[in-house]
Amino acid sequence: MGVKITLSIDEKIIETIKREAKKPVSKIVEESLVTYSTISFLEKFNPEFISPEKVKEKRKKGLKAEEVLRRLRDENLP
Repeated sequence: MGVKITLSIDEKIIETIKREAKKPVSKIVEESLVTYSTISFLEKFNPEFISPEKVKEKRKKGLKAEEVLRRLRDENLP
């Protein structure tokens, strides 16, 4: 059973979602809350889990992904 909530969201965001998502805004909000809940659970009970935010925090500064990928590709080409 669902719970009805009222949200105040910027009109431009809603317009973009309606135009691009091809599913109801309510479904997108629900999926986002499920994702948040899952990440919170994983962080609480699995110390090895690294959330996307923590990945950004731990990422080395100064590396440019395109340069690293190009170098890896070049090394692995026959």
